[in-house]
Amino acid sequence: RNQMIPEASMVIKKKRTPRLLCLAFKGLNDRRLNALTSAIDQMTRLPGSDMMTTSTTSSSSSSDYLETIDISHNRLTSIGVCKMIQRLGNSIRSLDLSCNQILGPDICESLNRLLEDKDTILQELNLSSNDVSDRGGVILARSIRQSPHLIRLNLSHCGLKSDAGHTIADALAHSGTVIELDMSW
Repeated sequence: RNQMIPEASMVIKKKRTPRLLCLAFKGLNDRRLNALTSAIDQMTRLPGSDMMTTSTTSSSSSSDYLETIDISHNRLTSIGVCKMIQRLGNSIRSLDLSCNQILGPDICESLNRLLEDKDTILQELNLSSNDVSDRGGVILARSIRQSPHLIRLNLSHCGLKSDAGHTIADALAHSGTVIELDMSW
């Protein structure tokens, strides 16, 4: 009997890590995201893997070749996404987390740590249609000011109010990299 194999399974069976991981509208929850993150992490240790890391390799991340992650329009929460960010780290150039169930400050603290890391190459971040909240927006403002690579940030429909707006505007005035910010409502 021939069954359809999900794209992620095909990638894992081939022992290769994709440059683009698009799992938008796949019904992902935190448990499934954690399993996928673990599989990607383990792939780096498989013999014959095109990106196997060794103890002598300098600060390799498990996602050295995973540059774009689109996990928008799922059922992910701050807890699952924070764990993914910790494990797949700073080699991600574009991260789309829009339209999930992400709430405020927790995710913003994880993203803040990621964005302030000098080795991070994150250039595009989409958090639209998540409840980032005013407090989360203030936390992200620190990232905007400190990030050496962030170019685009989408915070539309995130429940940001004037406190976050003013803090983010001030951060933008001191940022040398951010060229596009969407805070529409």
